[in-house]
Amino acid sequence: MGITSEEAKGYKPLGEELRRLRKSKKMTRKELAAVVGNGCSEKTISQYENGSRPMEVETYFSLVEALRITPNDLAPSGLMENATSSLGNYARLNGRNQSL
Repeated sequence: MGITSEEAKGYKPLGEELRRLRKSKKMTRKELAAVVGNGCSEKTISQYENGSRPMEVETYFSLVEALRITPNDLAPSGLMENATSSLGNYARLNGRNQSL
C-alpha cells in the first residue's frame, strides 16, 4: 500500500511538496532518481510529483534521505501532526485496555 496525496485530502499534495523540495535542492528529476537508486527513474519521480503513482513507504524514506530532509519536511502540511495525535490516542486507549 502506498502513500498518495488522495489519502491526505485537505493537505498540500505530497507530489507538490516533493517537487518544491527537489527544486529547492536544485536537483533534476534524473539526479534525484539516481541518488534514490533501486530502479527509481526520472519517469517515476515525475509520476510521484504529478500524483499519478502512489509512493511506497520505503520510497518515501529513500526520497527523504536523498533530499537530506526530515520525514516531516516531505509530509503534506499537517499530515504528520495528525498521525502523531492518532498514535497518542491509540497509546492511551491501549494503556487503558491493559489495566482492565
